[in-house]
Amino acid sequence: MAEIIKLKKGDVALRLNQFDNFRLFNLYNDGVDDSRPMDLTGDAEYFLIFQSNKKEIRIPEFKDYDKNKLNIDKSQGQLLFFIDKGKAREILTFTEHKFFITRIYVTRDYVGRAIIKSQEELLYNGIWEESTDTDTGTLSEIIESSTEDIEKYLQTIETLNNEIADLRIVNTNLMGQIVDLNETINNLTNEVNELSAKVYKYETGNEYTGEIVDASATLVNINTTEREFQDKLRKLMDALND
Repeated sequence: MAEIIKLKKGDVALRLNQFDNFRLFNLYNDGVDDSRPMDLTGDAEYFLIFQSNKKEIRIPEFKDYDKNKLNIDKSQGQLLFFIDKGKAREILTFTEHKFFITRIYVTRDYVGRAIIKSQEELLYNGIWEESTDTDTGTLSEIIESSTEDIEKYLQTIETLNNEIADLRIVNTNLMGQIVDLNETINNLTNEVNELSAKVYKYETGNEYTGEIVDASATLVNINTTEREFQDKLRKLMDALND
């Protein structure tokens, strides 16, 4: 089963040649739920309109599809238009390349004559192009090219996701290192505070009121002389400042 490609208003490139053209449209609801085909049954007139600066060509819906054994289902948003070669050649001279699909609701009397018509409603608009022997941008080629682009984007996304995963691992490791460093800083701060307290007592003490740091004073379980003690204190303070 062929895949139906849904295009937004203004996107379709309707191709016309200088001969007779049958063009089938599948219209979908434009809104929150645009996956549902429009129900085009009911008493209404549909037109395919081409406009130039000075002229408008209105192509009515082709309604003889039953006689021509064409399977058209208007309840599924299908509309068929027939552009004869005379109108096609005239349209191809237009400088404006826009087309419109419109609808007018009709109220009829008991014999089927239209007695009331609603305002004309725009259902779709798009761009038409001339079809030539040198055309290269067929719908299949466009779909194939788009598919290749999508695959490239998916590969890029996968690569970026892998990089993000790696960065998360690095971030986790760095967070662990930060925790370890904070713990080390806390330990060093505590040691500095203890040493500062001892130095204070040492510098202000005397044989009656102070505390004398004897030769057995240690730092990080290492026997330390007074000079070495002050050197280690200075290094600890430098480490904290760094």
